[in-house]
Amino acid sequence: MNIAVIDAAFGDCGKGLMTDFHAAALGGANVTVVRFNGGAQAGHTVVAPNGSRKRHIFSHVGSGALVGAATYLSRFFITNPILLATEMVELRKIACYPAITIDARSPVTTPWDMLLNHLAERARERNGGRHGSVGVGINETVTRHETIPLTVGDLGSGLLPDIMRAIERDWVPGRAAALGIEPEALAGADIEGAMQDFSRAVASFDAMAETDHSRERPSGRNLIFEGAQGLLLDERHPFFPHVTRSRTGMPNVAALAADWGIDEIEINYVLRAYMTRHGAGPFPTEEPGLQYEDQTNVPGEHQGSLRFGYLDVPLIAEAIAHDMAAAGTLQRSPAMLTMTHMDQVGPRMLAVVDQTRFKRNFASAILPNVVAGSVPGLRPAYMSCGPTRGHVGSAVVRKVAI
Repeated sequence: MNIAVIDAAFGDCGKGLMTDFHAAALGGANVTVVRFNGGAQAGHTVVAPNGSRKRHIFSHVGSGALVGAATYLSRFFITNPILLATEMVELRKIACYPAITIDARSPVTTPWDMLLNHLAERARERNGGRHGSVGVGINETVTRHETIPLTVGDLGSGLLPDIMRAIERDWVPGRAAALGIEPEALAGADIEGAMQDFSRAVASFDAMAETDHSRERPSGRNLIFEGAQGLLLDERHPFFPHVTRSRTGMPNVAALAADWGIDEIEINYVLRAYMTRHGAGPFPTEEPGLQYEDQTNVPGEHQGSLRFGYLDVPLIAEAIAHDMAAAGTLQRSPAMLTMTHMDQVGPRMLAVVDQTRFKRNFASAILPNVVAGSVPGLRPAYMSCGPTRGHVGSAVVRKVAI
């Protein structure tokens, strides 16, 4: 079986939870989780059930690792050796030792990319034009990679020193100027510690992951394609430039499926019972006074605090319908809709449910039906009333008036 887990909003909707749920249902060790976009800016929280106290926020490793699933980082995934090494240390603390394979073509983030990201966002802040960044260098990696590429396959070659020198000499000064970074800010930046961390991570890279040069389908009878960020942050969404530099839905999945001879994938679109956004950018239904508990998305230097808003069904439905079209013939049955965080909302709630854009009050229990009914080919499948896979149950399909 092949399943794609895709966030239908601005991210933070429960992709880690549902990847863990599907991986457990499919047998764990028989599963390979494929990361098909994004990079270390992901923060997919998995909490093990039954009081085991295991909790991890996944950034590189697939969110099925706690049940024994392997991880495959595809050519569309951006690898950060420093943050991968950090994550592996954290996983060992909870006795999790995932098998990781990385496509040799995966772009690599360097300390220079992260530094430019930090300095650029600070410059935008001073000018009141923040893009909303996690700060791990995703946009800078993608932009630099188009001119001076560095891939996972290069890490074990003799080319790495020359590539790193070219980045420092031929890329960084011009890119800093283009981003409006003051020369003194760049000159005064302390990057030595990060460079030492990068060197150590590269030296131990083979112990952390296997580099795949074959371009063949990953091993594992069942594949779970785990997305990062959400459809409303896709790089081609109209909310640009307040988006991420990747395709967050089915386009990358379809490309990988074509590479690997896969002709059918079940799609699971995941959505909170309300909406959140972390970082700057448009948020049509934001409500400043609305607050819910979230232990993962703590305030960050560049993102600020997590923002909350009411469910925006027309905006979500448009994004899902567009993404389903990109799936083409891979989608042979109605796509699934999972609604998470149902335990955090009351029996009734406000939401924008049609093009009038008025907030309407309706029963929270019919949320999955409301959203699914707005998108042909989408069906309510699951609801989650807590943080673990043990809190996931089938969505109740019933006819209830809004």
